Amino acid sequence: MASGFYLDLPDATLTLEEAKRVVAEREGFGFALNNPLKRLGELQYDPVQRQYQHTEQRAAAEDAAYVFFDLWHTPLDAWIKVYAAAFEVARRWERGFSID
Repeated sequence: MASGFYLDLPDATLTLEEAKRVVAEREGFGFALNNPLKRLGELQYDPVQRQYQHTEQRAAAEDAAYVFFDLWHTPLDAWIKVYAAAFEVARRWERGFSID
């Protein structure tokens, strides 16, 4: 999005119990189907989402860490492969880009 980005946790990723826990424990998260600005694709599943401004990168990292380490109990030495998706925009920025 031009004004920011969002963290999207599809219902194929989280169990319903996990999704409810994220919404209850992490401020700003909600179910996409409760969002009045939902898109057509979001009508087919109900992800948990939170939107961030571009200046809120630390908050997004803390929320991602919550999911991996508090919710899923991922070992600290586990390898995590990250994918970023860009919709309705050119994806040239992804070429040759690494988060490492």
